[in-house]
Amino acid sequence: PKMRAPSQSIKRPGVAAARMRLLLVLLLQVAADGLFAPVPHAARDDADRASEGASRARPSIKTGARPSNKTGVKPTWDSPRYKAAVEALRKTERKRRLQAHWDTKELPLARAAKCPDIFDPNEWIPFVGGLAKGVTIGRYSPLYNIQFIGCRGDQNGDKTDYIEKTEPGLPAPAPQALYVESCDPASFFCENRTDIFNGGRREALVFGTRLGPPFTPLKKTSGTRPGDAFQQAYMCEGVDSLEDCAGPPFAADLDPELGGEAPCCSAPGGKCSSPASGTLASILCTALGYQTGQIKSSLVDPRVARPFCPSLEFKAFNTSSDPPTPIVEINYGLNSAGFGEEIECFLDIFNPTPPPSPPPPSPPP
Repeated sequence: PKMRAPSQSIKRPGVAAARMRLLLVLLLQVAADGLFAPVPHAARDDADRASEGASRARPSIKTGARPSNKTGVKPTWDSPRYKAAVEALRKTERKRRLQAHWDTKELPLARAAKCPDIFDPNEWIPFVGGLAKGVTIGRYSPLYNIQFIGCRGDQNGDKTDYIEKTEPGLPAPAPQALYVESCDPASFFCENRTDIFNGGRREALVFGTRLGPPFTPLKKTSGTRPGDAFQQAYMCEGVDSLEDCAGPPFAADLDPELGGEAPCCSAPGGKCSSPASGTLASILCTALGYQTGQIKSSLVDPRVARPFCPSLEFKAFNTSSDPPTPIVEINYGLNSAGFGEEIECFLDIFNPTPPPSPPPPSPPP
């Protein structure tokens, strides 16, 4: 059985000089307007450089059980930055729908999707009361209504300062605790890659969350220490548009003590884990116009714990249709034992076969 540990404060390692700079910035802001304000990006950058490539310096990290909805607390979706992102989303969503209408009537697409089609590094996606970075793929997956895959931050788009701790309560060698936090929106990326092979080239689409400095101390996470927590990526599914992922109603019940973190999805449009299934990744790659795909996932033995949010699961193919269609389901009451960190889709393009050489001229009579 799972046991949830009570919240506690965990100090991340930092440098004294960086902390002093952060303290001075806060004191100056208090003197100016009497209110604590978010630490400026420049000050955070100084602290990050001072930490010598380790996890981003934050004065304290809260840990505890999975965040849950609470009533009677101030919503986090009332910040000017979040409201501006919601309004910008409404405008871009109209453009996406118009583009989808003209681009495709059927799937798969005649042209494989590229990063500019699904990812804008300068666009903030309002997602369950926070701001996120990720790929918007709703028009490519009408069968599953996956609108978004990416990393969710707080109402300002900064990485949330909350770590969830799960204690499986099993004897060694099982882990005595597992730690999960949301991936940093700044860590999300999308890249187009081209590799040349004999007779053609391979076009690849890669997107996901980067691990390693400055986002994590190491290039892989074990989830067994607070300083090496899993960096969970998320998706929004089951709704008809990206606007339905923004909240409220989900954002209205966020607990401000959790540093902007949101509870896992309990209905369509909520904060679900990105899928960890290789089959689902290959189906998604096909929908994006590619031939094959692969996925990098973080996984936990489900007999030990299910520390991640619910996610889509591939069940089978419906063979009564032609071609067979995937049957994909989600159980909002069941946490998952894995999540996808990075998906890569492949498309091999072969050089055209040269025309045959003309026959030799006939000899004179």
